[in-house]
Amino acid sequence: MADLNLYAWRIKMKWLPVHLDHTFVTDYEVNGSDVSGDPNPDFWYCYGAGHDNGETAGQGKSVVTLDSVSNISEPNKHSGTDGQQEYGTTTLRSWYADGKCHQAANQILFCIDSDPPVTIDAVGNWLTSFLYGTYGLRPKEWVDVAKSVRSDGNPSYDVFYVRAKELIGDNDTLQRLEDARAKFHKWVIEKVQPKVKKDHYSLPKKWIHRLNRHSEYVLAQAYYYLGGELFWDVFDLKSILGGASHESYFESGESDIVELFENLAAAIHNAGEGEEYSVGDTSD
Repeated sequence: MADLNLYAWRIKMKWLPVHLDHTFVTDYEVNGSDVSGDPNPDFWYCYGAGHDNGETAGQGKSVVTLDSVSNISEPNKHSGTDGQQEYGTTTLRSWYADGKCHQAANQILFCIDSDPPVTIDAVGNWLTSFLYGTYGLRPKEWVDVAKSVRSDGNPSYDVFYVRAKELIGDNDTLQRLEDARAKFHKWVIEKVQPKVKKDHYSLPKKWIHRLNRHSEYVLAQAYYYLGGELFWDVFDLKSILGGASHESYFESGESDIVELFENLAAAIHNAGEGEEYSVGDTSD
């Protein structure tokens, strides 16, 4: 099968209360590209819609084969009807329980012969990689698929841990943060993934609420362990909150910390407007 170039893109999700980028992958340049001469322009939706524009998401092009990419995710697979989730990858089937668009794009980019092939420039990447890892929360399945595609890659690469260690240092604070994160991952794998509806990979509404509450709680733990300024830096909240620093975000008195965690969790999981969640409620 013919070689092709992969391109990773990001585009702002304008309907959310904070700035998060959707990521997707193509084998052509999307900005003003004329693909009419290409009989098979390939688009990897990564749980999203089709787009004809975007900014680069942190990874340049690289020659790969369509066979190798298709082992991870077949291109041009998209379904949003009858409540079904858009197509992710072979190991990321549920947008709620397995990983988000960043994780799906990262899996597809794994085919690229460089490390780390990840969407680090996508706004919100540090939040989703904290909650879902670099490649999502089906690690055993992912490692098997990744090794079949590229034997010299590292399917366990943890982009969030690398960033956190660089900014925090290798100390007790980092360990507490990672312990809280591991506990959240374990809860998602053991409690949330079994609740995914097998017919269209969605979650019952009450479990979406629980996922939001647990996300709020682990983010609150991270804030407590890191302190406000470092929390802002590690998660790049300045980009997410329109340039607001930790100090300026709270100085008006109109924003509070609980509301911040609610907005972040709701944006990540695309919760319905008007929903109320409790930071402290982590019941099963």
